[in-house]
Amino acid sequence: MRGIIKFLVFSTLLVALLVFIGVPLLAGPLLAGMARDAGLEGDGVEVSVNLLGPGLFSGRASEVRVRAEDVTVPRAVIGRLDLTLHGVSPADRTFESVTGHLEDVRVSGPGGSSVMIRSVDLDGPAETTRARGELSAEDSEVLVAQVARDAGLTVDHVRLEAGGLLLIRGEQETQARFRVAGAALILETDDRQEVVVAPVPSEPWRLETVSVTQDGMAIELTVDARRLADIVRLAGEG
Repeated sequence: MRGIIKFLVFSTLLVALLVFIGVPLLAGPLLAGMARDAGLEGDGVEVSVNLLGPGLFSGRASEVRVRAEDVTVPRAVIGRLDLTLHGVSPADRTFESVTGHLEDVRVSGPGGSSVMIRSVDLDGPAETTRARGELSAEDSEVLVAQVARDAGLTVDHVRLEAGGLLLIRGEQETQARFRVAGAALILETDDRQEVVVAPVPSEPWRLETVSVTQDGMAIELTVDARRLADIVRLAGEG
């Protein structure tokens, strides 16, 4: 689960990548080429820069939008990507906010298993970008079963229920649920077992909620995209 949560942050790292390469006020095709050189590989990569708007005289681009399909990144393939940075300054490599959407994200999960994240939505100011990822019921059940086993619980398989989980071992069924406490993700069962699935991270993101329905799971977190951009930039300079 920790690996999946970290992947949700990756969508913001893509934004950080664009800031890292400078986001110069250049023609779209040239900027697209720079994005590819920086590691953004995919089909039909399109980068457009909107120079109009109130930020023009302060040296900021109103919007920088990136669209691509079948984007290959470490441990994942993104089916469709559409991200927009707002209020971008090429001088100090900052941006004011971000919006965006990713679809059909195939990522390597715990134990090397492959998990499909149906969608990742991004929205909000640079320092507190809200990220929400959704998984199907089938992928959620596989993921939770693997997470439970990694945590030391004996589980044959998992079934999603409205608001909770059913951990199944042979003919024995145990109800369980996720809860967030101090940004740590905890799996607790009705037989009073509690397992910390993802501890409080040292990275610049904070887990907010994990919700479960019969149709799948949704994970929400808050990301400091500007701090992530600094981390990527400093790593590149080093």
